[in-house]
Amino acid sequence: MQNDLVVIMIVEDDQLIQGVLEEALSEGGFEMAIATVGEEAVTLLQDKQARYRALITDINLPGRLDGGKLLDAQRALSGNSGDLYGRRGHR
Repeated sequence: MQNDLVVIMIVEDDQLIQGVLEEALSEGGFEMAIATVGEEAVTLLQDKQARYRALITDINLPGRLDGGKLLDAQRALSGNSGDLYGRRGHR
């Protein structure tokens, strides 16, 4: 990924739902990063090569990080905009 690339991250373990999201976003002209578990998503978020514009996540993810914990981790990593999530519907 290039430094100036803006990406939407999808975190979804159901391949059918993941496919629908990928198709809709690619038709809209968006680039995507795909993860199937929260831990994988955090690794991608820590790689500063992409600027993630949005995070679409399943709440019931397998592994240690469900969708809520993933959003908490994203807040901690983002620093500058993490406080907005509480005002926009998360918890």
